[in-house]
Amino acid sequence: EHLWTRALPALRTLDLPFHRASLLTNLGGLLHQLEQYAEAAAVLDEAASCLPGEAKTFSLAVQLRGNRGLALYATGRWAEAEADLGEAASCALRCGDFAAAAQHHQELSQACQWRGDYEGALRHHRELMQLQREHGVTAQAASARQAGPRPSGGVPAACRQRLEASGPNPAPISCHESASKVMAPSDASA
Repeated sequence: EHLWTRALPALRTLDLPFHRASLLTNLGGLLHQLEQYAEAAAVLDEAASCLPGEAKTFSLAVQLRGNRGLALYATGRWAEAEADLGEAASCALRCGDFAAAAQHHQELSQACQWRGDYEGALRHHRELMQLQREHGVTAQAASARQAGPRPSGGVPAACRQRLEASGPNPAPISCHESASKVMAPSDASA
């Protein structure tokens, strides 16, 4: 039995929704780092159900939606994953966390590339570049300040297996490489 399975009943008894959501979000992030994607997605689904809607929780919503999006993506729940990563980017912008917004746009760009949606990848890459121009942030800065690795270079093994099982799939390439292949020279600074 894993320690986290013993912790869940205690977390569920907390009558403080913000704290329960926060602890479940952190647990989900830990499970994701341990590559227990299905368990992470289940815990993060539960965290999402008890997340209070007050504005003070925007930073928690950024973390929750980002972690949940990555876990859902690794389990093959593509549409839900991209919706959560998009919501994480939007929440980050609303609370002024431009580095986190940049990170989530980079993750969305990578996710689109993994699926072969190069237009979507380019759209999110442009959002990332705009944040860099306007606020001086990079996705790497956000990644460095967060605990644990983020999927900014490779496809998680579980995700790769699902993609390969679904038929021919182009090899993932970097955001910069795909942008340079798709963008016209006049768009290079956009």
